[in-house]
Amino acid sequence: MKNQVIKVLTPKHGIKVIEYWNSKGVGTGGKLGAFCESDGDECIYYGVINNVFDNYSITYVKANNNVEIIELPTNKFDMTYPIYDMSTNEGRLAYANKHYPIGTEFLNTSGEWRKVTSIPKIYSGTIIDVQVMDKHGKNGFLSDIYSEEHGWRKIIKQEEKVMEKQKLSRQGLKEIHSVACSSWKTTLEQFGRRNPLEDYIELTQEEVDGMFKACTENQLPIVSKYLKQDDGSVDLSNGYNGLIGVRLDYEYANKSFWLSPSYDWDIKEDSFGYKCLIPTKKK
Repeated sequence: MKNQVIKVLTPKHGIKVIEYWNSKGVGTGGKLGAFCESDGDECIYYGVINNVFDNYSITYVKANNNVEIIELPTNKFDMTYPIYDMSTNEGRLAYANKHYPIGTEFLNTSGEWRKVTSIPKIYSGTIIDVQVMDKHGKNGFLSDIYSEEHGWRKIIKQEEKVMEKQKLSRQGLKEIHSVACSSWKTTLEQFGRRNPLEDYIELTQEEVDGMFKACTENQLPIVSKYLKQDDGSVDLSNGYNGLIGVRLDYEYANKSFWLSPSYDWDIKEDSFGYKCLIPTKKK
């Protein structure tokens, strides 16, 4: 069979791509087409290379000179999303304006939170960048939302923005306030205006982590008495897509797993003697 792949643009598109390959009699091995360009994934080219069906990175596709990148035939499948010519700057820019308008929150290549504050523009060839705000509310930064090397940056969806919160008693607030520096006293007094009818206030984990970061050696025991610092743990109960996968290219191809560089990784042995690979959020 010819070496051919199709780039998956969206999750819905991925379903159609899998249907297409199945209609050609290709065994797709239970793949769902879930890795896609709109989510900023890497291995988004689904198809057959050297008689093996898989989802491949653009690096691996280009490393095999005889691979043809084809499009899903539109006369057979109903395409319910706009088509953008991603081979041109015009097409990529149109896609960027649609999916990354001002106010869009996304993760940069280092996994850091950013918010778009300007309309997308072409920069240096195929790169598309925007002005952004960081998590501290500082403006004036530039970030690319697309590059050939990394694809599209991952947009933070509303359901992913539910922030973990901690409750701090008013007594705890007073005790922490008593040992805080002058600038933090002001911040804590602002926190104290929350939940005026309750005997506690709520703090986001980000605010708690900021408090721990600012602690001196003497302040740390008091803050730790009432609040818990984020240990960086990752909840894997909803799956692990985007964290780990089979390496399909480079020197360890098909002999290793790749680990997302957005996390730190440790191997620890549990009480039963099993070695466990543990991801933690980078600080």
